[in-house]
Amino acid sequence: LIRRQRQMCIRDSDKFCLCTTPESDLSGFMDKYKDKLTFIDRGNDFYEVIPVGHSKATGIRFLMDHFDIPLEDTIAVGDSTNDLPMLEYAGLSIGMKKSDAPVLNTVDYVTDTVENDGIYKAMKHFELI
Repeated sequence: LIRRQRQMCIRDSDKFCLCTTPESDLSGFMDKYKDKLTFIDRGNDFYEVIPVGHSKATGIRFLMDHFDIPLEDTIAVGDSTNDLPMLEYAGLSIGMKKSDAPVLNTVDYVTDTVENDGIYKAMKHFELI
């Protein structure tokens, strides 16, 4: 978050995080910047904040366009609410075991944890390796 002449400047940043307290005026801040920023609730008074119109899904779309990859050939792997746009967008979505509940309710397939080689196991399951 960069402050210049008392105005918020987000053009130099792609993401920042907020930690709130009971005294925080989060709703006021969110209301003030609702046309410019998307707030992702990560739980425990912690938020990721990104420019409106941008997400991990838009990153996938950019790569698809750049490399001429059809949607059905895309795979997203995630474990948290900040991954939901990407998981909802990809041709195949994989959630890590012990992920946030919204992730587990969204994905096509659930694999093991990162610590237990979940990504490797998912790639083997789908015969990608």
